[in-house]
Amino acid sequence: VYLEEGSRAQAFRVVDGRFAEVGTNDEVRKAAGTKAKVVDLQGKFVMPGFNDAHLHLANGGFDPLLNAPGDIQLLLLYLGIGCTAVNFALWYYGLKHTSAAAASAFQYMIAPTSVWLAALFLHEPITPALGFGTLCILIGLLAIQRGSITRGVAVTVAAR
Repeated sequence: VYLEEGSRAQAFRVVDGRFAEVGTNDEVRKAAGTKAKVVDLQGKFVMPGFNDAHLHLANGGFDPLLNAPGDIQLLLLYLGIGCTAVNFALWYYGLKHTSAAAASAFQYMIAPTSVWLAALFLHEPITPALGFGTLCILIGLLAIQRGSITRGVAVTVAAR
């Protein structure tokens, strides 16, 4: 089991779909008891927390979308078109007029913009954690932009 950079464990125990213990084979078997189901992975690699975000529909199917109220379906359509298609169109447009390095800063603005739009249109609450995360992104962007200016890094815009 991969835990963090350079750290691995032999075994883990899962209770109700969550990791309950990570350690050596002996430690985990002792904690699990004699009635626990043991799966021998035969040396295969396990990485906790990996989630392929491109498989949302595979996890829940189309039923939740098709059975949602009409206004929710319209909001999801807006999010799909507004936040995905328009984002990619603007990204490619931006790449025509500036370098990828300069345009990438705008890519990081997706999350703060999404938070703001969700609060405005969907009346989603901005929790302290969400606000803090958004603030960290904005501070990071400002620091990177300021660092680029103080080091004299120049970004040129090609005329077309």
